[in-house]
Order: sequence, then structure tokens, then C-alpha cells
Amino acid sequence: MTENPNLARLKAAYQAWNDRKGDSLKEWADLMDDQCRIASIHEDAPGLSFAADRNSKQECLDYLSAILKEWTMVHFTPEIYVCEGDNIAMFGRCQYTNIATGRDVECQLANLWRFNSAGKALKTTEVFDTAAAAAVAIPLPAKKQEQPS
Repeated sequence: MTENPNLARLKAAYQAWNDRKGDSLKEWADLMDDQCRIASIHEDAPGLSFAADRNSKQECLDYLSAILKEWTMVHFTPEIYVCEGDNIAMFGRCQYTNIATGRDVECQLANLWRFNSAGKALKTTEVFDTAAAAAVAIPLPAKKQEQPS
């Protein structure tokens, strides 16, 4: 059975994303249509400003860049791919360190991709544990100093 060429290219983009810890925007740019969109579930979570919906290839690349301005990747590990026609779902795990707080979060995630007939990505919808990520991104309150009695 021949592998879907979109799947092979998507796997290569994820591999580069993990291996180079995000320094792989060219691979994503090559994968995306000019009208590509990203939708992130619960994009308004505190501390996750990068997760706003994006509506063009450049905005999608800005989304990926914004992640790396706020987070340092520890790993991004795709585990399962499911293909149906022009749709590909990726299920995996990722771990990032928030640059501002120095704290890590590891969570499961899923991306649903839709490709056009030219093999370019039109849209991805991203789902990840926003509660866990937001909890790590928000600084902890400063501890109060006890007053001597």
C-alpha cells in the first residue's frame, strides 16, 4: 500500500519540528497553502496568547514563531496518524518549558489537518491541555514574608 504523500510530508515536518526544537519554519511553509488557517481550541486561555486563531500562511508561521518566543521545546512526539482522504489526524505528546516562569508542562495533543488537491495544508485544528499549559505559564504568586512577632 502506498503512503499518502501528504502524510509523508506532514511526518517529515513534525520530525524536523522535534529534532530542531522548532527551528523548522521552512518545512511548515512548504507544507501550507497561502490561505492556510490554524484554529486552537480554547485560544483565550490566560498565558497562551500564541494560541489565537490564524488566517493565512504567514499568520500560521507567526503562530509557530510565537510559541517559541514564550516556550522552549523539550520534545514534540507524534504517536499516531490517521488518514481519511484529504484529512490527517495526528495524536501525540509534547513538553515545553515556559520561558517566563521556568516551569515545564507535558501534555497530550491532537492536530487535525485538511489538505487541498495540490497537497497543501488548508487548515489545522489543534487541541491540547490548555489548562495545564496555562497553569505553567502564569507566574506563581510571591510568598509573603512572615512578620516577626
